Amino acid sequence: MIRDEILGLIENHTYNEGETIPSDDEIAETYGVSGPTAHRAIDLLVEAGYLERRPRKGTIVRTPRISQRYGTILQSFDDEMHQHNLVPRTQVISSHKTHASAEVASSLRIKEGALVYEIVRLRYANDAPNVLVNSFVPLDLYPHIDDVDFAHESLYAYFAGQGNPVLKARRTLIVVKADSYFSALLDVPAGDPLERFSTIAFTSSGRIGEYSVAYYRGDINAFEFNTDVVSGSGESGDFETDK
Repeated sequence: MIRDEILGLIENHTYNEGETIPSDDEIAETYGVSGPTAHRAIDLLVEAGYLERRPRKGTIVRTPRISQRYGTILQSFDDEMHQHNLVPRTQVISSHKTHASAEVASSLRIKEGALVYEIVRLRYANDAPNVLVNSFVPLDLYPHIDDVDFAHESLYAYFAGQGNPVLKARRTLIVVKADSYFSALLDVPAGDPLERFSTIAFTSSGRIGEYSVAYYRGDINAFEFNTDVVSGSGESGDFETDK
């Protein structure tokens, strides 16, 4: 198939990331097929995330998606990126004490208006913005959290260092569209899809230590999930699925 031929050229770096590949007409001529056949082969690679059609620029080889397990394991962003041979970096957009809104208070199971510490972090993979995370931490649980530089310190590592580590978390995923704020910070066009994970993290003390909302770029991330067959519905086992 033409799709497989072109994919092979991408995988062996004949066509490199960010490079423009030949036009549909040129591909049709090279492989001796019709224009619609060549166009469909390219569309299949666009749908699979290998290529991107850009107005007035042609068809570009995309950066491979980062396959992550954020939905299934508790692991630091830095560790996840290192496993993909990517260089992580964190920029703290803001960090300050504030009073819990109704939503934050309900998620943390504290009184509305109670003091919390809010941290907004923009996290990069190889200098590309990857995810924006807005975290809220009960100030009574970690009273000295404002002394920490979270550009270099992991939030959960700090919790563990305080003798009250996170043991488990509940995460909820929805897909939203990037508005002008997320467009500017994450370097995506307004209207692009973002994966929005909300997290409630439970600590060893029995308290909720963090409520966070993370916005991952939809164009460069893929998420793996382990699933079990419900008893009585078929053979049991573990399966990995990509969202």
